[in-house]
Amino acid sequence: QINFDVGDCYHLPYEDNEFDCCYSRLVFDHLAEPQKAIKEIQRVVKNNGKIGIYCRDELLTCYSPLPRHYYKVMSAYMSVLRFTGGSITRGRELNSFFVNAGLKNINVFKHCD
Repeated sequence: QINFDVGDCYHLPYEDNEFDCCYSRLVFDHLAEPQKAIKEIQRVVKNNGKIGIYCRDELLTCYSPLPRHYYKVMSAYMSVLRFTGGSITRGRELNSFFVNAGLKNINVFKHCD
């Protein structure tokens, strides 16, 4: 059985220690307060649970040749980040957020398409 819930990552509508794991994909680069979201994830994931976060870091991404509409896409992406308070370099910032939150056994994987 699968449930689909929509909510606020800063105030998750779940009990403490409710989940074995949590996975986020392409969300953290758009958050104005990523540390607050990490704390909320910690609250709902059981002790010794798993947290997975997939996040882009556009300044570590390279293309050759550039995709046809690269500058248009990047312009739109930057507009969204300005609106949301996110960061184009969030990927490289996450490890320090995890350490500051007291998370243990942190593994960082660099993925190349």
